[in-house]
Amino acid sequence: MNPATCAICGQPMDDAAEGAYGDWVAFADHDNHALPEPGSQAPGLAYFCAGHLALARERAAWRCHDAVQALRVHADAQAAQALSAPVPLAEAAMAPRSPWWQRWWG
Repeated sequence: MNPATCAICGQPMDDAAEGAYGDWVAFADHDNHALPEPGSQAPGLAYFCAGHLALARERAAWRCHDAVQALRVHADAQAAQALSAPVPLAEAAMAPRSPWWQRWWG
């Protein structure tokens, strides 16, 4: 069996930073008594990295496929928003600033 990878971003469990471990989430369609096919994971069960774990647990009442698809759409939307964020102009970044005490006292 391959090492667990995040169902959203594909981060392997082995690459997790110390203390930032993910976990398996059992969704509504998971059956604890069903044996998975050799070399595969149990249906309704998915591994998530620490960054996606909280959102996955919020959707534990969903079917696994539906939850993973919704989380991927959410992650794609966040990535697109981060890429389209406005970048400050070079002139604005280089503008002279008043001394700190003038900004402090208004």
